[in-house]
Amino acid sequence: MKNNCRNILLLFSMNFLFITNSIVQAGAWTQSKGHFYSKLTLIQLNSTQRFSVDSKPTRAEFDDLATYFYLEYGVTDKWTLSISNPVVKNSVGNYGSYRGTTRSFLAGDIDLGLKRQILSGPVVVSALLGAKIPLFYEIDDRPPLGTGEFDFDAKLLIGTSLYPIPAYFTGDIGYRQRGSQFKDEINFNFEAGYTLFKKYLARVVLNGIRSTSNTMALAMDEQFSVEQEQYRAGFGLIYLFSKNIEFDVTFLNTYAGRNFPRATEMYLGVAFKR
Repeated sequence: MKNNCRNILLLFSMNFLFITNSIVQAGAWTQSKGHFYSKLTLIQLNSTQRFSVDSKPTRAEFDDLATYFYLEYGVTDKWTLSISNPVVKNSVGNYGSYRGTTRSFLAGDIDLGLKRQILSGPVVVSALLGAKIPLFYEIDDRPPLGTGEFDFDAKLLIGTSLYPIPAYFTGDIGYRQRGSQFKDEINFNFEAGYTLFKKYLARVVLNGIRSTSNTMALAMDEQFSVEQEQYRAGFGLIYLFSKNIEFDVTFLNTYAGRNFPRATEMYLGVAFKR
């Protein structure tokens, strides 16, 4: 029973939905002064396996249904503030004879960021500093909503438009300094998009995280993985309803990793911008 509990807790050990971190939002571009981009996203995650410490899939079930809010606001034309926070969340895990359910409202890890545009074109380059802040939850929740530790981020973001071709590329590479005994991480995001019929934006997404060390560590205090890896790929379609409103659907699949769920995720979002 003790081994079963350890394995299921490892499955939920990290804030693996987002790193949000997550899907690239506005990428390297900043918001104009006084303008904003906001988005409410419903995420459904389903996993029947997890990548173990040696990267091999093992049986472990996890279902998660969550809603997240994301906001970018242009303080100036070159400085943009961002926030990403959970709204509601329902997580269910099952491994062997162990089963746990967590429900929350406005509890979890909040991501705050400040982005500074360095170059404005034709290749846009920005830098971002951010922090992950735990809020309103206990690490004893089963499954837990997070590690309860403060993390700090630094990212370099690059993007370009292929105008007059209706396409773009954007991506970033970053470093996350994690709290306590958790190993620091390198992360990356890449996104490419192409506009169809002036109303639809098709895109592909790649992202990943990797701990800076690989000691084959399993857990700390039989609860949290101190090292992890995740590699995801997916695609999506955005419907440009108007100049201010967008709807989108995105699918992501975790195809490789370590101490991480082998998950399929579906994102349904509505964005409002001005």
